[in-house]
Amino acid sequence: MLVLVDGRTRSFGESSAQGLGARLLGSPTTGMIEYGNIVPYVLPDCGLVISLPTKHNDYGRPVESVGFPVDVTLDDDVPAAAVASEFESFV
Repeated sequence: MLVLVDGRTRSFGESSAQGLGARLLGSPTTGMIEYGNIVPYVLPDCGLVISLPTKHNDYGRPVESVGFPVDVTLDDDVPAAAVASEFESFV
């Protein structure tokens, strides 16, 4: 399976691609997956809501704000149709 990613791919997009064992094509992802299951927490005295992670995903290396590397680098302006027409060359 091939998944097209770029710097705007984050969180669920990253975990889906990794979970499927897909080859990543494009440019490195954003890297917003090291911590997950974000829940809101209201500070009792001021009512400010902050977001806290309840889970740490261990990928064996830091990925937060770094992102996942790609298997094949593509320019961001390459149309998906062009990639699809060359599918066999990326497998």
